[in-house]
Amino acid sequence: MPTIIKAHTAADFLAFVPHLVGYTPRQSVIFVLFNGKRTCGALRMDLPPSGPPKLLKHFATVALATIAEVPDVQTIVPVVFTDDEFGNDSLIPHAELIDVVRRRCRHVGMPLREALCLAADGWASYLDRVTPRGGRPLDEVLDSEVLATVPEDARAAAGDHVSQASYVEPEEEASRRAAQIMAGLKSKADIRRRFGAESPALSALDDIPAFIETALAWTDDELDEQGPLLLFAVQGPPMRDQTMLQWAAGYATGKHLYAEVQNAHGDPLAIDPVLGDLMLGAGPRPDPERMLRGIEILRTLLRSAQGKHRLPVLCMLAWLNWGLGRVSHARIYVDEARMIDPGYSMAELLDTVVASGRLPAWAFARGSGVIDDDDAR
Repeated sequence: MPTIIKAHTAADFLAFVPHLVGYTPRQSVIFVLFNGKRTCGALRMDLPPSGPPKLLKHFATVALATIAEVPDVQTIVPVVFTDDEFGNDSLIPHAELIDVVRRRCRHVGMPLREALCLAADGWASYLDRVTPRGGRPLDEVLDSEVLATVPEDARAAAGDHVSQASYVEPEEEASRRAAQIMAGLKSKADIRRRFGAESPALSALDDIPAFIETALAWTDDELDEQGPLLLFAVQGPPMRDQTMLQWAAGYATGKHLYAEVQNAHGDPLAIDPVLGDLMLGAGPRPDPERMLRGIEILRTLLRSAQGKHRLPVLCMLAWLNWGLGRVSHARIYVDEARMIDPGYSMAELLDTVVASGRLPAWAFARGSGVIDDDDAR
């Protein structure tokens, strides 16, 4: 049963939002969605730059169109997280944007419960008639008593939204070691394929679904030892797709997918339309905890991957993040993959999906958490 946390003041609510979404937002607007008095989801969008009214209206339209897809939303609270400051002014940063959002809400009949700003030097409500110069003290948020009621497992992850998808620099020594191991594995795989010879180095791949599943529970030492084998294995599209879909949908799905591929010797997504639907975001919502763990593993693998060896890992990261509704995270990984090889087919597909602003259908399911639709068009 979910823990109920009560925010008695606007400052309490601001203190709680990072724990609601799982990270500390920066340069973002978080739309917190309510059904009655309880939250039922959140939408994160990049804070748009100051610009013409047309740009702000587009932002508000996209936000409310996305929110309309979420069942049972009765009211919303937009919260601006900005690095801008009040200074010695009483004008709240990005007030013009929130004015546009308020007008758009009235137009579509979506009530605003509150509208808040957390700036670098203070906070305020956009709905207050009077705002003190310099905003209200940040200490009211930082020292909120609500923080003591947040369970340990619900606390916000360290780092802000952007840093969680930042570029992973290849580490020279790790990349050199992985390249040597993968070259040896390729030689062994060629010999095994041609002569059927046993290869202890490849024996973990005799049961691919089990290997993929075991990877989710690897310790740091095991990841360091087995990572090059996983990196080698996912260079081929079947293993790449098998891994990310199994991490998302579970071991049973992985075994089913592997059996389909073995029986038909072909493209698994063409063989089984259900798995094709999963790839495109249809069907039951995957397990977010498994997907997050997969993302951790893949970001570690990127430290050992140079050049084209990064491509499948980047695409897996893009899809897993997209599957979690994190469009902007997916965009970062797709862009890097396209820079390495514009013709890599998986990156081309993901580029089309992400650029369209399309989100997986399960992102709109009740209780699905944070929707990140900053790239929607």
